[in-house]
Amino acid sequence: HGVVEAFIALGADKKSFRTLALEVCAADADDHSLGAPMGSYERIAAVECFHGAGHGAMQIRQNNVHASLEDCETLPNSLMREACYGGIFMERANLALTFYHPEASRPFGQESMTELCRGLTDTKQNQCARYMTQTLFANDPGNFLQAFTECKTVGDQESSEECVRRTSWFFIPLFLGNNNHRMVDACTLAGSEYEERCIRYVASGIRWGSAGPDVRAEAFCDAV
Repeated sequence: HGVVEAFIALGADKKSFRTLALEVCAADADDHSLGAPMGSYERIAAVECFHGAGHGAMQIRQNNVHASLEDCETLPNSLMREACYGGIFMERANLALTFYHPEASRPFGQESMTELCRGLTDTKQNQCARYMTQTLFANDPGNFLQAFTECKTVGDQESSEECVRRTSWFFIPLFLGNNNHRMVDACTLAGSEYEERCIRYVASGIRWGSAGPDVRAEAFCDAV
C-alpha cells in the first residue's frame, strides 16, 4: 500500500482525495471485489488499496488525524471508508517511532493514541483500537499487562476485542516468538475473559508469520 500512499500524496495538488483514491484503486473497487468473501485475494486487495489511501490522506493533511478522517468519509462505500480509517490510524501509530519520518509533522502533541481512540465511536474507534498498543510498545516493548489493560478500557466491546486481537496476533509472536511458554504466559495477562482468545490469536499469528519463518504454531499449541 506504499505505492498508493505515494500516489495520493503526489497528486493532491491537482485532484481531490476522493478522486485520487477511486482512481488508483479502480481495479479493486468494483462490486465483485468489494463483495468478495473475507480472506479472498479480491477482498484483501481492495482493503489494502484503500488502507494505503488512508496513509496518503495523513500525508496531505500533515498528519492531522481528524482532517484525514474527513477525507476518508468522502469515499462512497463502507468497506472503502473502514480500510481508509485503518491506514490513518496505522500511520498515527507509526509516528510514535521517532525514527519514522523524523521530519514529519506530529500535530497531536502529548495526546496518547489511547486517548484518541477513546474519543471516537463505532468503526473509527474499532480501527483506532487495532493499532493502539503499537504506540505503547514503541516506548515500552513487551509490556503486555499494560497493553491488555488499555485494550479493555478503550471503548466498546468490539474495539476492545480488536485491540486484544492485534496485540495477541502480531506483537506477542513478534516479541516472544522464540519462547513458546513465554507466549502462553503473556496470554494470561489478558485476563480470564480474553486468555483463551489470546492463545487462538497467537497461534494464528504464528501461522501467518508474525514470529518469523522458523516458529511453528504446532509447537506453541503443545506448550499450552
